[in-house]
Amino acid sequence: METTAMRLAPIAFVILALALPAAAQDAAEPTANELGNCLTMKSTGADRLDFARWMVASLGSAPQIKDIATVSPDSKEKMDRKMAATFTRLVMGDCGEISRGLIKSRSPDAFRAAGEAFGKMAMQELLGNREAAAGLEAFTKYIDPLAFLPPQGK
Repeated sequence: METTAMRLAPIAFVILALALPAAAQDAAEPTANELGNCLTMKSTGADRLDFARWMVASLGSAPQIKDIATVSPDSKEKMDRKMAATFTRLVMGDCGEISRGLIKSRSPDAFRAAGEAFGKMAMQELLGNREAAAGLEAFTKYIDPLAFLPPQGK
């Protein structure tokens, strides 16, 4: 007489056989954090500054801010070429093993997250400059402190 457990045993075995290699593979796959850390550690201060400059130039292409951030097409192309070379060196050279693992795992979100980590580091480095930090804080001299007080009578 066949029991329910006996009928389910082959199914459970198949599920385990399929799940265990996948779980082991997931544990061995590189993560976005690993790539982000690698990009941060392997990049130079000049790389991060180039990234920040490229980002500002790229944002300057937006019609909403073209009037305040003008970059000549030649300058933009030079920055694009430099960024492509830096990106290739970091992602496929310095951090190639991690990147190739992420490519195999078909994890495009991991590359975005790693890029965000690198961009964050680039911005932190740029904002370490007193003049840049002061430029970002300059608007505060126009803030009315009374506007931040709780309403009276409530």
